[in-house]
Amino acid sequence: MQGLVMVALAGYVEGDRFGKRHMATASRKPENREGRKTYHHAQLKDALIDTAIRLTAERDGPVFSLRELATALGVSHTAVYRHFADKDALLGQMTRMGFDKLVALQKTCQDRAGAGSVRRLRALCASYVRFATEDPGFFALMFHSRPTSNRAAGERDRHNVEALRVLIDTIRHCQDEGKVIAGDPERIASYLVLAPHGLSSYVAWGHTPGFIARQHDGMADPADWIARVGLEPFLTERMPPEAFSKLFFAADGKPPFA
Repeated sequence: MQGLVMVALAGYVEGDRFGKRHMATASRKPENREGRKTYHHAQLKDALIDTAIRLTAERDGPVFSLRELATALGVSHTAVYRHFADKDALLGQMTRMGFDKLVALQKTCQDRAGAGSVRRLRALCASYVRFATEDPGFFALMFHSRPTSNRAAGERDRHNVEALRVLIDTIRHCQDEGKVIAGDPERIASYLVLAPHGLSSYVAWGHTPGFIARQHDGMADPADWIARVGLEPFLTERMPPEAFSKLFFAADGKPPFA
């Protein structure tokens, strides 16, 4: 189940996709006698994480070394290892931070959706797309396919549990109210996440699929459209096929929900 949720829809590309490497820059800091920048202990750790996330977003994955981070920040290589024993340790902390941010966004989107259980489930599905838009570096780290050690893979799966639990609990709540069909909520969750996750991957790479851009130009919220289309087959009170076709796939040029 978790493997389905975590599936990446595009391969990991070693190196810079565009043939250039962009070195992240940090704000100017005081320099010591050797010309290196100096940071307070906590400030350097935060700066390392910020730079790593920025590079991850630029390169569609964590394609950097700890030595490169040190050079980008103008600090010694040994200073980096005072905070992170190796790259896996850094990626582990970044992954935990990313899933914490995702869970917080999921709950915020649900709260904004109001009290209806189906509306909250739809908002939860759409939150994946919003997360990819707001935090493309974290999204690439958490969900794009990349070479990883067994330890790093285990960390990623462990941190994904809470985000997955929010979705499964919401599905169960809808089932208890008779709004969603009976069935294994984990299997339903694995289906519901696929379309939003696919759109999220496009968004994280800076692309909007052409058919969405053409067909739904001016749509109030493409993320909500994707979530509603994906959820409809699981509702106990589904709209007739003709109404479904007209609402979601009308060819009259009018964007749905605009």
